[in-house]
Amino acid sequence: MMKSAQCSSIDGSCLLGLPTEVWTKILGWLRRRDILNMDAACPELVDRAYWSQFRKLDLASFLHFEYGIDRPERFDKAASYVIRRAGSHVRELALRRFLVNEYGMGNSLETALLESSGENLRSLAIECRLLDWIWLVKFINHIGAKLRLLSLSCVCPLRSFISQRTSNSKNVLSYCFSIC
Repeated sequence: MMKSAQCSSIDGSCLLGLPTEVWTKILGWLRRRDILNMDAACPELVDRAYWSQFRKLDLASFLHFEYGIDRPERFDKAASYVIRRAGSHVRELALRRFLVNEYGMGNSLETALLESSGENLRSLAIECRLLDWIWLVKFINHIGAKLRLLSLSCVCPLRSFISQRTSNSKNVLSYCFSIC
């Protein structure tokens, strides 16, 4: 087999010369599990043709509908994988339900969010009941200046903290706080 310049692997599924648009259509026809297998073999190609298409991502819904993941103990690993792959492309990110509710957020997802939230991220919505405040402080410090919209639900005591932290940021246009 020929070594592909696009994906740096010896793999028959990585063909030279096909434009990203063609790969996007091919990947659109595949089952999600096949895309993940191809992602392992040709990460650069799948990044351009699949993950770069993500602009808005509701992480919990994506994992539930696309991969059938609905048990909280499986969310951390799968969610961190998706964030590591799509995080630099996403403009609007929603963290809901199992991710930051009564089950908390796993260490892998926390790390992935801190490392992989890219320059493109402008809007973040977090619905939570129990949230690690230390993580929230780190995350706001990391991406706060980039955000135009931060939406926090059920985080009443943090209102004054967030207001103080972000009042000096010129890039932040608005903040939504919905109180349960």
